[in-house]
Amino acid sequence: MRLRMGWQGARRVLGLVLSVVVFAVLFRYLSAEDLVAAVQRIDPVWILPLLGLIALGELTRALKWRLILAPIRRVGVVRLYGAIMIGYLSNLVIPLRVSPLVRAYMVRVKEGIPTSTVLATVAVDRLADGLVSVGLLAAVLVTMPFPESLAEVRAALVTAGWVLLGIYLGVVVLLALAARAPHAGGRVWLALGRPLPRRWRAWLVGAGRRFARGLVVPPTWWGRLGVVGFALAHKATQVWQIQVAARAFDVQLGFTVGLFLVLFLGAAVIAAGTLGIRGGYYVATAVGLGWFGVAEETGLAMGVLMGGASLLTVALLGLAFVWAEGITVGELRAWAERIKGETA
Repeated sequence: MRLRMGWQGARRVLGLVLSVVVFAVLFRYLSAEDLVAAVQRIDPVWILPLLGLIALGELTRALKWRLILAPIRRVGVVRLYGAIMIGYLSNLVIPLRVSPLVRAYMVRVKEGIPTSTVLATVAVDRLADGLVSVGLLAAVLVTMPFPESLAEVRAALVTAGWVLLGIYLGVVVLLALAARAPHAGGRVWLALGRPLPRRWRAWLVGAGRRFARGLVVPPTWWGRLGVVGFALAHKATQVWQIQVAARAFDVQLGFTVGLFLVLFLGAAVIAAGTLGIRGGYYVATAVGLGWFGVAEETGLAMGVLMGGASLLTVALLGLAFVWAEGITVGELRAWAERIKGETA
């Protein structure tokens, strides 16, 4: 336990130091006057469409999740949409990144599906998104003409694409083995829990079997194509969000450039989160747009606009669903902390 706490503390310190360094380097090349001018140039007409696209994007995620859950139980789209938005809201009220856990708990409470099983469907959901992202990255690298100044960036993306593909395929193999555990009488989970006390070993076998039951894919081809289709639709809404945000600054970006930025920002956010860097999304937006001739000040302002619009959408819809479910924000905070403690 001490080792874990020590690592978490070291990670926070490292993340804080890296955050200061990253923003110091960025602001070294920024002009405060140009940044203020970029913010003042925002056309408010585009803000409402941006909020609508963010809400629509999460709806496509709920539709995809519904298809993944269908072999276990048919759950309404509105319920899953509410679980997603309440999960996002929980990340705002408690800084522990418990969104998937809250999503799973919501479905367990309302539908009676074990939390471990729902978490497995969330893992399948994320895996499908990851594989689709790798495929789109390959398509962008093949079809998008990169200027010579971005040759090193393209080479880095090719390497990152192969690494991610290897990781995702490895996860597919692990999840496939885990899915076979119930049919093997739980021997996989028993083997993993052998070093643990008998009580914990019994819990691991039960939780492992419930988790394995959630490692499913739609049994029909149309269902599987639907999962891929909604994953692609989600990426498309993210591209449109970038294009709409760019129009708010009188900047026009092609669809391919927007798709490249979506994939780049997604990878940057994952990397920044792993290292504990705060504000990585905003810095990555400024850097990525800068590659295509957008001033750093405008790029940073666009990042703030998109990030702020996302937070506002999550807050409004999350609070609406919390109210509809009869949950107070204080209860949500205590709920999220309890879930985090139970799964730590």
